[in-house]
Amino acid sequence: MSKKTLFLLVILLVLLLGVWKFHSRLPAAPGSVAAEGDGTLLGTVDMSTVTAITLEGVGATTHLARVEGDWCVAEKDDYPADFDRLRELIRSIDDTEAGQVIPAGTEHLAEFGLVGDETSTPTRVTMQHAAGQTVLLIGDRRAPNPSEPYWGRVPGRYVRVDEGPVRLLKEDIRMAEADPDGWWDRSLLKLVAEDIQRIDVATGIETYAIERGEDQVLQWADDDEGEEMDSNAVNRIFGALRGLRADAILPKDAEFEGVSHLDARVAGVTYSLHIGEARSEHNRARPIQITVTAADDVAPDVAADAVRQSKLLTGNTYLIPSYQADQLLPAKSTLIPPPPASEPPVPVEEEVVGGTEEGEEAEALDATDAEVEEAPAEAEEAADTEEATDAS
Repeated sequence: MSKKTLFLLVILLVLLLGVWKFHSRLPAAPGSVAAEGDGTLLGTVDMSTVTAITLEGVGATTHLARVEGDWCVAEKDDYPADFDRLRELIRSIDDTEAGQVIPAGTEHLAEFGLVGDETSTPTRVTMQHAAGQTVLLIGDRRAPNPSEPYWGRVPGRYVRVDEGPVRLLKEDIRMAEADPDGWWDRSLLKLVAEDIQRIDVATGIETYAIERGEDQVLQWADDDEGEEMDSNAVNRIFGALRGLRADAILPKDAEFEGVSHLDARVAGVTYSLHIGEARSEHNRARPIQITVTAADDVAPDVAADAVRQSKLLTGNTYLIPSYQADQLLPAKSTLIPPPPASEPPVPVEEEVVGGTEEGEEAEALDATDAEVEEAPAEAEEAADTEEATDAS
């Protein structure tokens, strides 16, 4: 390759890089220029000191606040919040870069979806923290424009913090949703299977109990006949107790009638599950109520944890998917392994003579014997004929 050709390629590469840099910038509108921000979006706000968050959106509002040290959802009667989701929201806000400032953006807030109108309403996130209050408005998403040449413009999200400038973020703020149904903790039980010592099941049709023996092997309780058990099928009950989750919480005055019952005993604590009939208006989900009771002789920390769980669960009626109820209340017959299939009788093969020299010799001997036996018979028949002739 000649030096002239190499020089032209270098110039072309520089031009391409310049075009890419120009089009990767984030202008607010045609002809505008965005200025880079410094640091994180909230600057010096210490998100670890946040004590309350309010999310407001289209037709929905969620108030999250600490109640006796635990995050709760006010719209759900101060039911515990989904802490993993809350942590993700706080982390997303805290880690978000400042983004690019839109010149004169505050003069055109409606163009960025940062004021409510007939077509859109921004998500308003109000945070109470040690330094006071911060309001974050989350506006429209800036979609890429495929009509622009080369790579087009980079997508982003318009936001505004308090009375500051309009900014364009490169990434969305995660979990910023105002619907309270998405914020309460749906996890009901997280029992470790190996810690469950006994379960008692009553379905209205039958009752049975399963316990761990001295060697920790599952067995039928109070069973002197040593009836067999399908451990894989039983483990599905334990799996449901390990990850029991609710679809919804019914109102406090909702009618409830438990028709089936399950008790699970773990280290001196009994978890009692009362399960009602499937409800067609809730996609065949089944209502459930849970109580937690500790024995008198358990350790103080175990008793305190049981009281905490009882305070959370007792008095609430939840809806669980029908498949989870089926896992909790299987028929006993499904937990017993089927009898081994009887093997069909093995057919007895008849001994076949022939096809070999020995077989042919045997057949020849049999034929000779038959001829010998037939010869006396023929002689006797000839003698009888001769006697008859003489007599005549």
